[in-house]
Amino acid sequence: MARRPGRVTGKAARRNRWYSKRRNQWIAAVVALVVLCAGGVALALSGSDDDKETAGDRWKREVVGDFAGMSQGAVSYLQTVNEWRTDKADERSVDAAADLALGQFLTTRESLAEREPFPPAPRALTNYRDAVELYIAHARLAKLGAALRGKDNEQLNRQIQLIMGRVRYIADRTYDLGSDELAPFTTQEQEVPGFEYNRAVDVPSFAGTDLAPGAPLSQPQPGVPQNREYQNVRPEGTIEDWKAAVEAAKIPPVEAEVKAIRDGSSDELDRLAKELTAAADALYAAPDPQDERELNTRVMLGLLTQAEAMRVAQVSRLVPAELKTEAIEITQVLALLGNGMWDDARLGERDPGYPRTLLTERPAVAPPPLPEVPDEPIGEPSASPDASPGGEESPEPSGTPAASPAATPEPSATPVAG
Repeated sequence: MARRPGRVTGKAARRNRWYSKRRNQWIAAVVALVVLCAGGVALALSGSDDDKETAGDRWKREVVGDFAGMSQGAVSYLQTVNEWRTDKADERSVDAAADLALGQFLTTRESLAEREPFPPAPRALTNYRDAVELYIAHARLAKLGAALRGKDNEQLNRQIQLIMGRVRYIADRTYDLGSDELAPFTTQEQEVPGFEYNRAVDVPSFAGTDLAPGAPLSQPQPGVPQNREYQNVRPEGTIEDWKAAVEAAKIPPVEAEVKAIRDGSSDELDRLAKELTAAADALYAAPDPQDERELNTRVMLGLLTQAEAMRVAQVSRLVPAELKTEAIEITQVLALLGNGMWDDARLGERDPGYPRTLLTERPAVAPPPLPEVPDEPIGEPSASPDASPGGEESPEPSGTPAASPAATPEPSATPVAG
């Protein structure tokens, strides 16, 4: 019987359990990864006593296992991307790193596709799946940018890098949203003396940061982005008040988005991107629906994702003919994801009509999947070379819990010296 590559089993699964029980003991050794957009340091901190583990804890632990392979490669990939942005890595290095990351992200997609939702919080799995699709889009954008070489493409590459940074931030927050949906059914994060943990804001403001000044997409005056901090408590109102706020936000209809993606001018796409960004900001300023903060958060993240679809559509007008199909596919993926974060039941349907197979089929630019590996035959157990003297398996000396929602999918926090 074959097992799918990337599934965490055997020694790796036991090692993950070792990590989960001891992660708080490794705080001093945590590897911090600079979040590309937020400029902060993301730390994933979790841990629970096995005796107090809830059904939600167990389900979430399994989801973390689905992200395991993706976590291991994300740090190197994101470091390469960051070096590319600062001219310390060339396009060939970025393409190679994106290839590796894309394969790992697709393995996580396959794992999550097989997972059943957690019944008390079924939306959590959708959020985790959406986060992975955004990471996949991020890697595809990296490969798209890496294919644009030479000084003539420097400005367009800069625009792609900015889009990637925003997509990465949305992906991280979408992962956090899955954890928020599970919060009532999981144990609280353990606090570590001497540290304060400031979670990243759940919905960023991209106003004033959506484009680099100058050609080729437009020549905006650089704005001043809004500085936001995570609010432990947000104002709330009735669902009807919230629906009125959604109406007042003047969100462009999905039909206008589809038409602009198909044949709109760069200026029209620019206008729609700004309107979608402004609508997200308007909803952030409005009260959340009573006891449904996650709903408002999801809709706002969806609007920002749709805005990025407009930006990638602009890029699709400028890339060489051989790259247009890929740019258009990424555009449609982002439009599907963003509109899928809408609440059709209470706000009316938003469906761009693109094939859902874009979220299930392997992209043409992805490396070929690894061949399936047969299970090892069951026999006499052998001693593990890295087993600890006490009989409990320990990780390699270099093993430390990775940091960043893409590297370790947990809500982000910034440590402040206590």
